[in-house]
Amino acid sequence: MARMRVVSLNRWGEFGVQVGFELIPIDPKLAVTHTEMALPEKKTEFDRLMGMKLYDEYDIDGVKVT
Repeated sequence: MARMRVVSLNRWGEFGVQVGFELIPIDPKLAVTHTEMALPEKKTEFDRLMGMKLYDEYDIDGVKVT
């Protein structure tokens, strides 16, 4: 299963949070990044992102959707 690592934690806007992820590559030639952002109004998402720490690793469910 693919994994992503937290590589950046930033402030987004006045009160939001932005988390940058990087794919832990199976092939060193691959570089894939992903960013998620949330404001406090979206409590579930905001709390999830605020609970992350730099270099935490997360599994990715690779489910085909189309």
